[in-house]
Amino acid sequence: MTTMPLRVGLIGLGAVGQAIEHLAQQHDVAELAIVAALVRHASRQRPQSHPPTLPTVAALLALRPEVVVELVGHCQLGIRCGRRAILAV
Repeated sequence: MTTMPLRVGLIGLGAVGQAIEHLAQQHDVAELAIVAALVRHASRQRPQSHPPTLPTVAALLALRPEVVVELVGHCQLGIRCGRRAILAV
């Protein structure tokens, strides 16, 4: 029986977010699909290996992640974005 991967959205793609994304790729974690990351500067050039980056909580939630992981070091931004993601579910 094949199971669908868990769809994960990230809030933040700094050191921790990149490490999680790298580990998932390096270990070929088939049970996990990082659908996108909410970032402060979505237009910034990033390596193609990174997940798509989005500028708003609404754009992230439109991709219907099953889990949203808050990884920002800027506490107020993380609380604000995380609260919106939780309330939208």
